[in-house]
Order: sequence, then structure tokens, then C-alpha cells
Amino acid sequence: ADKHPFRPVRGVLYGEEFEEIKKHTTAGGEIIYEVLGISDDREYVLTAHDVALYHHERWNGSGYPKGLSGEQIPLCARIMAIADVFDALVSKRCYKEPMSLDEAFDFIEQNAGSQFDPVLVNVFLNCRQQITQIFKVTHNKKNGHWGSQNSRNNRYILYPNSGGSFRTEVRQGLPNNA
Repeated sequence: ADKHPFRPVRGVLYGEEFEEIKKHTTAGGEIIYEVLGISDDREYVLTAHDVALYHHERWNGSGYPKGLSGEQIPLCARIMAIADVFDALVSKRCYKEPMSLDEAFDFIEQNAGSQFDPVLVNVFLNCRQQITQIFKVTHNKKNGHWGSQNSRNNRYILYPNSGGSFRTEVRQGLPNNA
């Protein structure tokens, strides 16, 4: 059975349309190199490039743009794949209502080993309490999208502690482009 919640959207994207949508990964990677290529921090540029290019690859090799599988997919992109899908699931879109947090966590767990790196899914699920807490603090009920900034321009930043927990820091009054 197909467990993908976006299937109704893809139902309106046929052949060439879906192929066009998939180009955002390669275009994003190219833009990163063009914009950040002058940076002396090569590791930063490579990480940003790999996140943009490979975040739609799947653990089982059925993703795009290159059909990479398992540990062929850069770690940063495997992490972003989980975050990107989770955010899409719990966010309202013009074509869907947001899933509950429980449904989104279940989806991530059900797709461990197929769509997502199973080890990273376990790490993600072990952070469920912290993710839920952050969601409650940062969720904007008005538009159904959660992010790192609220209407007072406060930024919520996670810092990992030893033992797999996190501390949250609030930076108040930052401009939108900070």
C-alpha cells in the first residue's frame, strides 16, 4: 500500500510537470556553488550543496536526482530528508491540512529503512519530546506552519547537550534576515 501523504498532489503533476518540479534539487545545488563558491569555508559550501542536491534521495534508492541509496547519500541530506518531510507533514498547504504530530512521527517511523535512514529515524524519534516542545513554542496557528521565528522576531535555536538532549535558546527581536 502506498503510504505517501502527498499522492493527491502528485496526481495533478503528470510526467513532464513532475520532472520539472524535481529539478529544484539540482538547481539548488548549482545555486549554492555559484553564490557561496567564493567562500573559504569549503566544508560549509559542500554541506549546503549536498543538502540542496540530495535531500530527496531515499534510503532504498528510489529517490532523486541520482537514485543514491543508503550511506551513498550524504549524512547532511539524510538528516534534512527527515526534517523536510516532517515539516511538510505538520504544515498546512493549499492542498492539505496539517497532520497531527503523532501522525507525522508515525509516518517517519513507518518509512525508516525505505525512505529514511533507520538509524537517523531512531535518533529523531528519541528527540520526540524536544521536537514536540519546540513545535508548541514555535507553531504559528494562523498559517499552520512552524518555523524558527515568531511574530515578535524571536528565534528559537536548538543546541545539543551530551546524552542526546537539547537546550533551547531564545534570541529576541532579531530582524527577519538575521
